[in-house]
Amino acid sequence: MVKEKAIEFLNVCEEEWTNEISYAALHTLTDNKRNKQKMLSLSEDISKLQTHLQRTSESLTEALEERFFKHNWELLSKVQCNTGKTCSVQQTAWRRNREN
Repeated sequence: MVKEKAIEFLNVCEEEWTNEISYAALHTLTDNKRNKQKMLSLSEDISKLQTHLQRTSESLTEALEERFFKHNWELLSKVQCNTGKTCSVQQTAWRRNREN
């Protein structure tokens, strides 16, 4: 009788083990991922990026003043949009939205 109950208990454990352990493991992984600290950029890094983008913008502007290349124009527009300067396209869209 005890042996049969022990075997039955082992069978139940084997059947439910996967579900119970999988749930607990997934829950733990999810919690760990959610609670993981996120590293923010240092102000030095942001400053370096801003300086790099500003220099790139200046060199592309000079290159365009010497001779127009579509590639340089596209790069300049991307750099200026990323440096926080408002692109002329954005200004135009903003004015139109404001007027309407």
